Amino acid sequence: MDPIVIVLAAGRGERFRASGGHTDKLNSLLAGRRVRDHVLDAVRASGLPWHVVERADTAHLAWPGM
Repeated sequence: MDPIVIVLAAGRGERFRASGGHTDKLNSLLAGRRVRDHVLDAVRASGLPWHVVERADTAHLAWPGM
């Protein structure tokens, strides 16, 4: 059984915003691109199966710390 990459993107970014961020971590810019895009490029390059866990909508409550 091969490993599966799971990208956790369901958080609200509260700690990131509290530390000075203006959006959630994955939508912040890094070298001119969203962190999410860097992560997904690396996941695709791994050749492993992958899945992104996201909130269904902004009203959805993520687990504490996520």
